Amino acid sequence: MGALTSHAIDFTLNTRWADLPETVQHQAKRCLMDALGALIAGSQTPVAEIMRKTALAQYGGSQATILVSN
Repeated sequence: MGALTSHAIDFTLNTRWADLPETVQHQAKRCLMDALGALIAGSQTPVAEIMRKTALAQYGGSQATILVSN
């Protein structure tokens, strides 16, 4: 494993929310809200319905769900 990969893994595993500067926490919250908004809005499109049907046909089962699906 490369040094950069090791550094990224170490950062991910050992950084706590409280360790992050307030500006980073604020931006992370904004990014999460943006992603959720796009996920919810996108779930109502014709492409989302096609993808839902494809996923169910290919990987149907009870071990996982599709986010924001009806």
